Amino acid sequence: MISYSELACFVCMVEELDYKVAEKKLCLKQAKIAKNIVSLEKKLGFLLFDRSIKPMEVTDLGKKLYLKSVYILNEMKVLNDFEFLSEEESNKINKIKIGIPHTLNSSLAPYFVENYDDEDFSLDIVNGWGKSLLTLLTEKEIDLTITLLPTEKIPEDGNKWYLLGKVPLVIVCRKEVARLYKNLTDCNHTGWILNPEGCGFRVMLNEAINKKGLKLFIKNEVFGTEEQLALVEDYKGIGLVPRPFFEYYNEVNNNLTTLCIKEFQPAMYICLVAQKDITENSYLSIVNLINNRFKLNSEYSLM
Repeated sequence: MISYSELACFVCMVEELDYKVAEKKLCLKQAKIAKNIVSLEKKLGFLLFDRSIKPMEVTDLGKKLYLKSVYILNEMKVLNDFEFLSEEESNKINKIKIGIPHTLNSSLAPYFVENYDDEDFSLDIVNGWGKSLLTLLTEKEIDLTITLLPTEKIPEDGNKWYLLGKVPLVIVCRKEVARLYKNLTDCNHTGWILNPEGCGFRVMLNEAINKKGLKLFIKNEVFGTEEQLALVEDYKGIGLVPRPFFEYYNEVNNNLTTLCIKEFQPAMYICLVAQKDITENSYLSIVNLINNRFKLNSEYSLM
């Protein structure tokens, strides 16, 4: 059976590719980290790293396992943090648990932590894919979740849905190579840096690419917008991100630009979904934070 320690060592080494850094980060001896990774490779039956070159590189199978491992470790953290309290005890704690999708977490979660200010309620953040967060909401393990929809049509699931606004998605590349991209075919030839399957952005792009008789070429898969843009900046492919997050990132880095691809100009609807019994005053500050972060500046409305 694969252990938590094996996955944690593997994920850390993929991210750092340096045993000295991983040793400090995990508080484990380098020999122990190496032993955990070798043990994991034996259990899986394939190599996770190509050690024949220096610095060593992650194998293709290793990259696929990394994405699943990050998800598993995040879910285990949620489970470890879950508070098994009686209903009476829970009602005494003024705590709001909000779900943030992986695609928005790197840009939105730190913003929440830095700017959330509500004397009456503390804030807990849970990460996951959109569908899994809605499931947690239905099962009353979280109070709210942010979700992105390609249309204004929403499911009738018994929860309260609030439309906060519409955010355009932009195709992003390095400034100096922007002239090379005139259409989706050009972009697809270079390859995309996207979040793994389950991401709404990816679904929309895949449909547009398929309509052109092409197969979506994924060059790199990552969790989160900031990680995606960092790879685009490093010439690793083309990105697709919400425009506000591109603008925040580029304020500091200023190496990226958006492409004007007339045949593909997608947008996503940002929604806040709440349990029916959650009072509005418990999450008004969250609505304001989302509006500010996405530059929506509009009153939210019940859908």
